[in-house]
Amino acid sequence: MRSITLLTYFMATIWLPLVHMAVAEGTRFRGPCLGQEMPGYRPRAFAPALFSPWGDYGFHVVTSAVFAPDGRKLFFTNQVLPSINGRSCSILFMERIGDLWTDPRPVPFSSEYSDSGIFFSPDGRVAYFNSTRPARKGGRSKDADIWAVHKVAQGWSEAERLASVINGPFEDVGGGVTLDNTLFFSSNRPGGRGSFDIYSAQIAEASAEDVQSLGEVVNTSAAEYVVCIAPDSRFLIFCRSESPDEVDRRLYITFRGSDNMWTAAKTLGDHVTALNASGGSICPDGKYLFVLGQGRGMYWLRIGLIDYLKDNDLGVSDVLLNSYLENNMGAALQTYKKLMRMHERYINIDESLLNEMGYRLLDAGKITDAIALLSIVAAVYPDSWNAFDSLGEAYMKAGDAEAAKMCYRRSLRLNPANQNAVDVLLELDSK
Repeated sequence: MRSITLLTYFMATIWLPLVHMAVAEGTRFRGPCLGQEMPGYRPRAFAPALFSPWGDYGFHVVTSAVFAPDGRKLFFTNQVLPSINGRSCSILFMERIGDLWTDPRPVPFSSEYSDSGIFFSPDGRVAYFNSTRPARKGGRSKDADIWAVHKVAQGWSEAERLASVINGPFEDVGGGVTLDNTLFFSSNRPGGRGSFDIYSAQIAEASAEDVQSLGEVVNTSAAEYVVCIAPDSRFLIFCRSESPDEVDRRLYITFRGSDNMWTAAKTLGDHVTALNASGGSICPDGKYLFVLGQGRGMYWLRIGLIDYLKDNDLGVSDVLLNSYLENNMGAALQTYKKLMRMHERYINIDESLLNEMGYRLLDAGKITDAIALLSIVAAVYPDSWNAFDSLGEAYMKAGDAEAAKMCYRRSLRLNPANQNAVDVLLELDSK
């Protein structure tokens, strides 16, 4: 059984009423970073009363929280449901006045079309965002392009569409800007390796020759989207989606070496992947990384994780799978113990995490790998009824009824109250 399912009852009966009560009593956000408790190297929920899907504000957040460089404004994209193609998303912001944060409201450069994904120049003088608004007033809505507004005395300038060499007749979305005014963005323009590739270009007076693909070390046959980039461009975080339905979506990081080349990409770690992470941003002080977990809420963690990833791999489920498939279960169990000791400061490699990663493999149709990983979970946690329930479900998807029965019977012995196992066994025995 998926671990998130086990949380549903708690969220609905205990956590959600508490959030409703807090908001109803006039809880307001105060102080730096909305007054939230500082995280460690593992993701911590950020302002769940505001960003969680169980929160009382009713937001469906589709991009990461982004602080303006001065730290006194916070931006995010909200999607109105049911979705209307090209007209559903809007950028909202909150402002810290004194010690108190205002309620979210639309940015002054909003349009009647979809606006999303705001990001800033390092000095905060320019805000960039994606929009489906027409290139000219009175024109027709088009594919998403990258637009910019500049800080002026009375707030923000009129929105301007970036140059046509960046915004072509295809989907072009941001992004991030570095100290040398280089824009990193994603596009489905012809000539790419996948449905979306990542490119870079100088914003000022860019020519067609200036638009450069980041190459095969980053771009693959999948879709890659820029999430954020360090101001000095020492690392780039991006989202890679292996399938059109985005069930196999992960955040990756690549580092820029002394030779100015990008290193082979690696995931931010299973503890981030398990959040169904799709977006992120860097806190203005450079100390924290924000991550959006689609359908989960906003999270943040210490930026020190990035430095750790230079020489370490926190995609632990892949490491365990390789150890099992290339050797045997004994080797996988030894690898598990080694990973626990090595990475305990940065990731909690527990049953819940590995179980969720197994389900992600199932969702992506990688059933053989899912069975292998969930078998490891059952071996590490032999007294867990849920581990065998999950493994039984994987065998069911593989069409192996006998193996599924063995797992569900084991789960039922460990937990006679597991009604799911009872129901599935009745169904299997009736065939």
